[in-house]
Amino acid sequence: MSSDEHRTSRAALHSHRPRLPLHAASRRPHPPCWILPRGWDEYNATVSKEVLPSLNARCRVLSDIYFQGPNTALPKSYQFKVFTILFSGFEDVMFPDADAFPAHNPDELFISEPYTTHGLVTWSDPFANTASSHYFHIAGLPPVPVGTRYSTEFGQLLLNKAKHAASLVLMVYYNYCSPSYYYPLLCQRSHGAGDEETFIHAAMAIDTPFYQVKTGVSSLGH
Repeated sequence: MSSDEHRTSRAALHSHRPRLPLHAASRRPHPPCWILPRGWDEYNATVSKEVLPSLNARCRVLSDIYFQGPNTALPKSYQFKVFTILFSGFEDVMFPDADAFPAHNPDELFISEPYTTHGLVTWSDPFANTASSHYFHIAGLPPVPVGTRYSTEFGQLLLNKAKHAASLVLMVYYNYCSPSYYYPLLCQRSHGAGDEETFIHAAMAIDTPFYQVKTGVSSLGH
């Protein structure tokens, strides 16, 4: 696949260890996919050169791209997620965690509302949003009372990088300056790590549209 095709194709990304996203192994034909291990210590030549190409996937080692910038601090844990989105070769991105997979072919999501109208689609967590009023003061936004909406589950996300270019840069900034600053401001240590709240709040600060799925979370099985 050419670089131009990569920029315009639908994507599935995985941010940490080079485990295959489950849906990439279950759909035929396979949607294009990038796997971005953090460093060469997580790189597996057999998986990258033999297994992934058979699934329409490719591997890029994140550290090779990231450390081209001077004086960069090494991200940790959840901070890596936004960098995989930033450095991927796709314009339209679907990001699933390793334990998330669609129940049907996700291509339809990219050509229908709300993605075509908003460019950023997130799913809800079981918890209430607990962003601090101090964050809204810093961002110059009217405060949103705690508990007025669900928090965000970052196990899955749809993002148009062209439509959200400015907010993507702010998403990177929020994550790069965490966990000491924005994670506690956006989550107040009530649940999760805080990274899940950086995406819609960055869109709010830039005044770009986003859509949070209204269907609540329910448990499946035990």
